[in-house]
Amino acid sequence: MSNEKNSQRLYLGLDLSTQQLKGIVIDEQLQTIAEEAISFNDKSLLTHHVQPNGFIVDKDDKRCITTPVFVFLEAIDVLFQKLHDQKKFDLSNIVGISGCGQQHGSVYWKTKTELESLKNFNKEKTLLLVDILQSSFSRIDCPIWMDSSTTDECQMIEKAVGNAQNLFQITGSKAYER
Repeated sequence: MSNEKNSQRLYLGLDLSTQQLKGIVIDEQLQTIAEEAISFNDKSLLTHHVQPNGFIVDKDDKRCITTPVFVFLEAIDVLFQKLHDQKKFDLSNIVGISGCGQQHGSVYWKTKTELESLKNFNKEKTLLLVDILQSSFSRIDCPIWMDSSTTDECQMIEKAVGNAQNLFQITGSKAYER
């Protein structure tokens, strides 16, 4: 790697969608340095892949549509490894990270103390996020934007305050399923 590549300030953008994780690395002139996409149904890349679409529709309740949190974690690990393997830049030159997530997807942490495992992990070991955070979530299956399993609860909340418009006026939001 040249000295120029070792000293450049880089920025990483992440987009976690329903079916994949995309990453793009840019420099200060907004030039693309590298990009990768990890599909959640790619069994050649992910141990925790989800076939065929990157999400799971519950066989007993078709309203319940989820993705296991381990798919997201493993996709992050694989994305960073693939960016590293490109040898186009030094990962330590990333000075900023921006992320956006899928519309109305939910990940449930157990408690904020679970984040301590990230602060205190041994950098000398080659642990993956799946390993570091395996017990950090209160729910493994994460409802995604297509999930409508809480429709009844949303309607109950709206009814409790009169109607959907009243809920919006009180909270600034409608009742979203999840």
